[in-house]
Amino acid sequence: MVFFELALVFLSSFLLFLFSLMTWALTHYLSSPIQKIINVIRPYHLGEINDLSKISLKAEDFDGDFGQLAKTLELLSHKVQEQMKSLEVEKKKRETILDSLVEGVVSIGANKKIHYANLAAGSMLDRAPLDLENTFLSEVNEPDCEKLFLQAQECGNIVTEELRLRNKPGSFIKAIMVPMSQSKEVVMILQDYTDYYKTIEMKKDFIANASHELKTPITIIRGYSETLRDHDSLPREIVEEVTEKIVSTSNRMNRLIQDLLVLSDSESIANYNLSRENLLSLVNNCIRDVKIVYPDAEFSVEDAEGIFEVNVDRELFKLAVMNLLKNGVRYSESPAQVRVNLKKNARNIELRVSDQGRGIPKEAQEHVFDRFYTVDKSHSRKVGGSGLGLSITRTIVEKHRGNIQVESEVGKGTTFTITLTESK
Repeated sequence: MVFFELALVFLSSFLLFLFSLMTWALTHYLSSPIQKIINVIRPYHLGEINDLSKISLKAEDFDGDFGQLAKTLELLSHKVQEQMKSLEVEKKKRETILDSLVEGVVSIGANKKIHYANLAAGSMLDRAPLDLENTFLSEVNEPDCEKLFLQAQECGNIVTEELRLRNKPGSFIKAIMVPMSQSKEVVMILQDYTDYYKTIEMKKDFIANASHELKTPITIIRGYSETLRDHDSLPREIVEEVTEKIVSTSNRMNRLIQDLLVLSDSESIANYNLSRENLLSLVNNCIRDVKIVYPDAEFSVEDAEGIFEVNVDRELFKLAVMNLLKNGVRYSESPAQVRVNLKKNARNIELRVSDQGRGIPKEAQEHVFDRFYTVDKSHSRKVGGSGLGLSITRTIVEKHRGNIQVESEVGKGTTFTITLTESK
């Protein structure tokens, strides 16, 4: 009886062991493909890889449910990658579009952290766009922008203001804060107003200078006129001298007014009456006209070989050339010697007007094209200059899509070079 019980216990233990072994083998068999799938998915889930690797299973597993699961996961991974690539392409497109804008665009989170800034915004704020991203608005060191941001957050409406930039002295922007509904995020749009304010300042300076230049001859004329009125018994020679002063001052004021009108016209005309002109012929005509006013002056045309044809407004461009020729005479000792050179350079034509006059100091050369600027005011008035001739010349040349430069050395002379595109 005892033997039978021991045999039964042994048999039961063996069967239990066998059952456990079979259960382990079955569990291992079933969990092996699952574990393989988990081992492949885990790095993808943790972000260590961007694409799901191929899941390798045994042939008998690959055709079953586990194989189907592996195929589904791989397909899902590929679709996710395609969507990610598509989103990346769209992101690049949006960034390209935003970077092509002249307006600055800055996306700012509710916590004042900058999420995105385009190239124009970086340029206006004097920071690289990547340096702006993930920094706080307070770090940009433009407190006015931060103040507008808080106003937009608080009121929930678009806030606009024109600001002077602290990081770029002399620069102005128009900042537009656009709040994003309930998220408290704000999109800041920046428009560069620097040129606008410079134009305003230039207009103010121009009006002030023009008023001053007109006021001076009027004051002189009034003074001499009052002298004649208050002194009836002046000697004839004094009366003639005073009258001559009034006439010469009136002529100077008339020239100034004419120059102002020409300058206004040359700046306001959008399309000139362009025609194909032989530049050499035009220059010779200008020399002939200037010789009438300055018969003692000597002019020469050099290096003028070939045909020099350009598209210009004949009358306006003659005015520009004559201004340079007259300048060469006025600021040279008599008899003045003025040399004109014509030269072809690739697709361009260069027109150089050189004199052997008093020259222009280096520090004054960058200002010679400014309105009313004169190196020597007393000499300029003596020779009848208004301070507008070179400004008019530059305006005309630039309207013809050319450029003008000056080279000069004190005591040796000055050369003005006009560059134009050759007419084909």
